[in-house]
Amino acid sequence: MLNATFGGQESATAAATGFTFTLAGVDRFNNDQWHHDRKSTQYRAATRRGGANALNIWLVDFSYLGIATFPWDYSRNPSIDGIRVQYTSLPGGSATNYDLGETATHEAGHWSRALPHVPGRLHDHQRRGERHRGAEQCLERLPRGP
Repeated sequence: MLNATFGGQESATAAATGFTFTLAGVDRFNNDQWHHDRKSTQYRAATRRGGANALNIWLVDFSYLGIATFPWDYSRNPSIDGIRVQYTSLPGGSATNYDLGETATHEAGHWSRALPHVPGRLHDHQRRGERHRGAEQCLERLPRGP
């Protein structure tokens, strides 16, 4: 999904951004308290992998659809660099109208500096009222490009 959206394949008006992503690994953690106890800084620092070009995606259960750090945040605090995405917003999830996985794409756009805004479907789904679909909490590491 990330490569299709960032590659301009989501619609006839979408532009390719030059960013590509390759899955570097998946680590699974099962800790219900990380967000309830406001421990996101600690768990991100403990679980983050890679350098400035590695997009770390934490799938979490919290009250937002997603949150991203920005490229300029990395030099100040590299240990928490990445995006957090409500796991129910992934394909198959239960986040009504947000269960197609585009939340992760949207947050990756902020992280990569491609937003505001990558032309195409990043926000079209909201205008069309489409649903997005969850997975268990895990960390995916993808390299930052271009």
